[in-house]
Amino acid sequence: MFTKEPTEVLDYQIDWSDWLGALTISSSSWSVPSGITKVTDDKTATSTLIRLSGGTWGEFYELSNTITAGSESETRSLLIRIQRSVGYCSPIEVRRRAQGGAGAGGSATINVLTPAELEALIEQASRMFDLECGVPERYFNPVEIPVATTKTIYGDGSNYLQLPPYLPGTLSISVPSDFTMPTYVEQNGYLVLTTEGGLVPPFHVSSFASYAWPGWWSGVAITVSAVWGWRETPMDVKAAVIEWVLNLWRESDPATVKLVNLEGQPLRESIPPRVNLVARKWRGKVGGPAFV
Repeated sequence: MFTKEPTEVLDYQIDWSDWLGALTISSSSWSVPSGITKVTDDKTATSTLIRLSGGTWGEFYELSNTITAGSESETRSLLIRIQRSVGYCSPIEVRRRAQGGAGAGGSATINVLTPAELEALIEQASRMFDLECGVPERYFNPVEIPVATTKTIYGDGSNYLQLPPYLPGTLSISVPSDFTMPTYVEQNGYLVLTTEGGLVPPFHVSSFASYAWPGWWSGVAITVSAVWGWRETPMDVKAAVIEWVLNLWRESDPATVKLVNLEGQPLRESIPPRVNLVARKWRGKVGGPAFV
């Protein structure tokens, strides 16, 4: 199964070499269901290609490709799901950075790293980055369907209520009927209580005479409505994952590894230093105290 976003225009290729043997493709035709659009198609002696656009979020589309070779014919299918990529960067972004990349798509690297291998490395590096940050899988993926939903978040007595990622401008809150709606501002993923003098400090300050607000009530359910998720994967996350993908790729080829042990085996680092710096930043930001 392959995935694409509705706004993407992507090529999908079928390699028929294993079936053809000594034959070559003389004709190719595609059956495309409604809802997704064939932009163009092409063929070589051993492969067929189709370029697709459009599609609807969450839908699956099964396409059939029928070829003729000599007096023989055969049909194969592709299954396309319309969704966000599960990786934090795209293959073309990696190829642009790859050593020896040529042109906008890094075409010089296509023969040393197949599309399937590259997709697998991107998925691997993205999930490894999640682990380093201590966040759920796909935490940094953009929101798939921009529809507001509600979450229940409990106060902890502090003046900063931490929220999951959400699209700015889509948030609203409600509190239990026997509580008074506080005054707050949205800053850096927190709802920060305010007074006439501005932001309330992050610690509990009810003991000070100038403050009367006891923080977000400890254990009290706050209902928050928003479109949850990122508008786009943060740029530093994307850059870190691209670097980690390239690192994983080069580690797999001793010819591209500079440091080796006494037996000539490549020395592998658990995480590239710059990637670690980005992960450390997000570890503190996601689960640590608020700094505004």
